Parts: sequence; structure tokens; C-alpha cells
Amino acid sequence: MPAPPPAGITVDVYNATSRAGLAGVTADTLRAQRFEVGTVTNAPAGTTVTAPAEIRHGKNGAAGAAVLARHIRGAVLREIPREGTTVDLFVGPDLGAVTAPSGSPSC
Repeated sequence: MPAPPPAGITVDVYNATSRAGLAGVTADTLRAQRFEVGTVTNAPAGTTVTAPAEIRHGKNGAAGAAVLARHIRGAVLREIPREGTTVDLFVGPDLGAVTAPSGSPSC
């Protein structure tokens, strides 16, 4: 089964840093990469992300999470118990650019 296109993947973006506005900037970049963006806000208090980003997903969101991870260098995938295909992106302090993977002109 082929990977879903970014346009078919809904990503909720959470800022897990003290850098104001990081979730919004990241969401704008994801939209430019054709991802669907849902919630954009700060991560719940006490959320710690040590990687550049943490992508949380349920079993049905694994394919979308893998596609998103290809756009974020150093992102860590974490399966959590949840329904649906929406993917959560927790932005960490070392997030670099969100870019289309090389060889992916359709992204």
C-alpha cells in the first residue's frame, strides 16, 4: 500500500518549548508542504520533548506519521493508544527546518 500524500494527513501541532509562536510557524510550514493542519497550540504543561520533534500517533495513523517524519530530520515516532488517523507533532527545542524529502516533487 503506498504512503498517503501529505494532503491526506491531519497534523495537530504542539509547541513543547519556551519559544513563543513556534507551533504557528511550524503549522504554516506544514501547510506549505500540503499537510492538513488541525489544532495549533502549546503542549500541555510538563510535556518534555528531547528530540527535535516527537510524532505521536495511533495504530491507524502510523502511515501518516511515517510520511510526516520524512519531513522532519531527527523526529521520533511514538505510538499511543488513540482512535483515528490524526497525528500529533510535538515540537522540541532543536527543531530544524520542515522540508520535503529529497526525491518527492509532489510534496
